[in-house]
Amino acid sequence: MNMTYNTARQSSCTSCAVAQDLSNYWTPTLYFKDPTTGQFEKVPNGGLLVYYQNRGSADVSNGGKGLKAFPAGFRMISGDPKKRSKLYAEGLGTQAELAERAIKSTCLRYGSGNTGYDYYGFPTTDCEAGLNTRLHM
Repeated sequence: MNMTYNTARQSSCTSCAVAQDLSNYWTPTLYFKDPTTGQFEKVPNGGLLVYYQNRGSADVSNGGKGLKAFPAGFRMISGDPKKRSKLYAEGLGTQAELAERAIKSTCLRYGSGNTGYDYYGFPTTDCEAGLNTRLHM
């Protein structure tokens, strides 16, 4: 599928319970490079959850302007695809530390008797119940 700004705006259907909600989302495909074969393997995607958060005084309910649609041609990059480990202490507040925190994941292990954990980069164990990755914008 090749989604553009125009095709997204022309959408006339929804899978949401609220028929007026014509929101649509694109998600990237994650690949794993097999260290033995050197081949890239597509990682299965179990779905997508999107949460909208109240933005305090900027929210309409608090007298603010509220959310605005992205402008035509908008593109966003979050994180660094070459990053392999965490370098900065959380809460440092530098631009480098904030960029590093742009992508954070949780290894879900419920039902397996193992404890889940948060991480940056890639998990260090099997995540029997999947991964939960959050993009912070």
